Amino acid sequence: MRTFFESIERPKNGLLCWEPRGSDWTSEIIFPLCDQLKILHVVDPFVAQTVTPENFYFRLHGHTGWRHNFDDEELEALEQLMPKQKTGCVYFNNVTMVDDAAKFALIVSTRNAKN
Repeated sequence: MRTFFESIERPKNGLLCWEPRGSDWTSEIIFPLCDQLKILHVVDPFVAQTVTPENFYFRLHGHTGWRHNFDDEELEALEQLMPKQKTGCVYFNNVTMVDDAAKFALIVSTRNAKN
């Protein structure tokens, strides 16, 4: 992994991200890798916390799998999980991704309008 990330050409205006899979990845392993290799830690925030909250990437699968449809309560909870005053990305990886993203964008824009 180090060899790969240290040898590739970095995108000029992009970021590199990594979503560790499996139970062997702990924060004590993930944080130094992300820090040293300058990559973002991708997580489902309902499952794990990111070690790169200053520039976060959330990838949501849904607790029932890729057919999951996020309800308003889950989207409100997701908004609360977002690191405040930070830059990030929220990606819905499910069959209702477009609708879920639109509902979530409305929740976030309403919060931003209040602030």
